Amino acid sequence: MHHSSRYYQHRPSHQSRPQTRPRPKHKIFPLLSLPMELILEIITYAASPVFFNEKDVSIVKPSYSAAIAMACVSYFMYQQTMPHLLHTVILNSEDDLALFARTVRLHHQGRVFKRLSFAPLPVRRFWCSESYEALVDRNNNVDYSSLYQVICHAKSIGLPVHGMHLLYNGVTSDGANPSQDWRCRRVTFEGQSLRWKPITSSGEGATFLGKITHLSMWVPYHDLSKVPPEEYPFANWVQNIPFHMMPNLRHFSFPLLVDQRRYGSKVGYSMMLVYCAPHGQEFNPVAFRDWARSPKFWTYGWQVKLQITPKIVPSAREDWVVGYVLDEAERVWKEVDKMLKVKH
Repeated sequence: MHHSSRYYQHRPSHQSRPQTRPRPKHKIFPLLSLPMELILEIITYAASPVFFNEKDVSIVKPSYSAAIAMACVSYFMYQQTMPHLLHTVILNSEDDLALFARTVRLHHQGRVFKRLSFAPLPVRRFWCSESYEALVDRNNNVDYSSLYQVICHAKSIGLPVHGMHLLYNGVTSDGANPSQDWRCRRVTFEGQSLRWKPITSSGEGATFLGKITHLSMWVPYHDLSKVPPEEYPFANWVQNIPFHMMPNLRHFSFPLLVDQRRYGSKVGYSMMLVYCAPHGQEFNPVAFRDWARSPKFWTYGWQVKLQITPKIVPSAREDWVVGYVLDEAERVWKEVDKMLKVKH
């Protein structure tokens, strides 16, 4: 076509028509065409969260982005992904705690997938490292009822001293019924000056204590000033544990201090001491307190080396969080079970 307008300008030949982008040569991976066993293996690998910082493995910084993206694809992917996404929940801030509680509440209200609205979330291990009880009304009040629905069904829970309010307020929250719905038997507490009275003073708290079978205390407690190098310092805090309210307790563990005078290394906790109830015999867990307060308390249990060595001064909380992510408490108990089988 001939354009006579003086305002018309001819475009160069390479601009005469819009350039089209070449189509990508790769195709969408046909995941669902694979055998079901292989599909589930791929989902397991891709959906497992990354817990550690890429540059520093001593920093726990959970990343759930890949699993969340997969869960949003379809109901099938949601159903297969969630057990891996929620197997181990690590909450490092109050914001994380509030968002997680909100997600749990929406789940039980059926606002995620209605077919899963009444099923408990598949959380197997739960740790919250940053949560403080509101002593006065604040805008960020904790949703104890929703969190209780998670921790009561978990296989194990871990709480620092300032996070124990999630437990004693949770068991007394609306809808909680520990005598009927509490399933968690393995508990880890971390920190100094644990407050037992808020738990022991309520019937629900007593019910919780009565169901514990494994208790691990990650408590820095030592004073080396008056202890000979060949001995371990005494754990005074053990006398405050209400063992008399734990009739089903069969395993009790706590850290031993590595004395630099003995090993020539940096002071820290590299060993766990594990007390076990005698197999097939009647046992009163109060004996754990007697053993721990005896002059040679370390001779009554089994010693298992930790994969990490938390420092003593100051108490390195992040080291204990790493320990929980690595499932140290469970690994220690399994190691002792192996030792007991060999012994018997």
